Amino acid sequence: MARSMVAAAWCGTAALALAGCAGSDGGTKVPVAGSFEIRAVSAESRVSELPVGAECAQTPLALSESGWVCDDATSTGYLVEPASLTAAHVATVAAGPSAQSGSTNWSLRVTFTAMGATRFQELTKEASEATPPATKVLMLVDGEVVSAPNVMEPITGGNVMIALKGGEAEAEALAAAIEGSSG
Repeated sequence: MARSMVAAAWCGTAALALAGCAGSDGGTKVPVAGSFEIRAVSAESRVSELPVGAECAQTPLALSESGWVCDDATSTGYLVEPASLTAAHVATVAAGPSAQSGSTNWSLRVTFTAMGATRFQELTKEASEATPPATKVLMLVDGEVVSAPNVMEPITGGNVMIALKGGEAEAEALAAAIEGSSG
C-alpha cells in the first residue's frame, strides 16, 4: 500500500546542516518496497506542454533508459538520463526527526558506498555547473518522483540528508522502500 509523502529538499550533510541545494515542494506516493534511483535531468516542462511526441513513462524506466518521468503532484515532466545511482550504491539509510529546530517533519540520512559517494559527488558537480534545468537531479522510488532539487554545489562526503514534509510513518516507509530495493 502506498503512502503519501512530500519531499522538500536533498542536501549534503555536515554536522546535520542543510546546504548545497534547494528542493521541490512536490508530493508523491511512496511504495513500501520498490526500486530506488537517482537520475540527472536534461529538460523540464509542464506536463501539459511536453514536446510533440513526448509522453510520461507509464511504468518505471529501465535503469539504462532515458525518458520523460512525470510528477503528478506538481504536473511537471522531467527528461531524465539513465540512472546514475541505485539502491546498490546505498550503504545505509535512516529516518529521523528533522534537524531544524521546532520542526515536526522528518528526514532521511542516506550514506552511500564508496562507489556511490564518488558517483553522487560527480553527479552533483555536473549538475551544479550546468544551466537550468540540468541543475536538477531526481530521486525516484518505484518510478515515482520523491524529490527534484536544484543542485547549487557539489555534495561531497558520501552522505545526503533528504528533508521531508511529513512525519515518522512517511519517513520510515521511504527508508523501507530504499532498503527493500537493495535486495
